[in-house]
Amino acid sequence: MYVALDIVPNTPIQMVAPPGSPLQEIPAVPNTLEQAQAVAVRIFERLDKVDFNAVFTQMTGMLDSIRQITTSPSLRDAINHSEQTREQLDHTLAGAQQTLNTVNGQVRPLSESLQKTSVSADAAVKQMRLTLGTVQTTIEPNSPINYQAIQTLQDVSAAAHSIKELADYLQRNPSAIVRGRDFSQD
Repeated sequence: MYVALDIVPNTPIQMVAPPGSPLQEIPAVPNTLEQAQAVAVRIFERLDKVDFNAVFTQMTGMLDSIRQITTSPSLRDAINHSEQTREQLDHTLAGAQQTLNTVNGQVRPLSESLQKTSVSADAAVKQMRLTLGTVQTTIEPNSPINYQAIQTLQDVSAAAHSIKELADYLQRNPSAIVRGRDFSQD
C-alpha cells in the first residue's frame, strides 16, 4: 500500500474527522478498486431486494403460455389457410403480370406507366408475402385479419381483371388513347 499525494482540481472535498478535531486530515479521493467495491455493494444490495421466486413463477407461466399457443390446432389451421391465400395471390399476380406484359407490347405510350405500376405491384406483393408469412403464425381462420386478407385478394383480382379488359380494348382500338372511348359502339 502506498499514499500518493496529488492535487486533483474540481474534486469535492470529503472530510471524515469531525470539525475542530486536533488531528490534521488530508481529504482522500477513492481509487478505482474502492469505486468498484462501492458499485459491487450497490449491485448486491439491489439483487438482495429481487424476489427470484416471483420472477421464476412469471417466467414459467410465460413459457407455458407460449407452449399452449404453439401447439394449438387453431394455429395450424391458420397456417394452412394463409398458405392457400398466398398461393391465390401468386396466381392472381401472375395473371396481372401477364396482362401488363401484353399491354406493354401493344401500346407504347402506356408501357412506361404500366411498367412502373408493375414494379410497384411487385414491391407490394413482396411486402404482402412477408406480412402474410409473419401473420400466418398468429391468426385464426375466422379472424378479421383473415377476412381482410381475402377481401384484399379479391380486390387485387378485380384490378387485374380491369387491367386485362383495358389491354383488350386498347388492342382492338389503339387510337382510343388519343381520341378517347367511342361510346356509340356500346
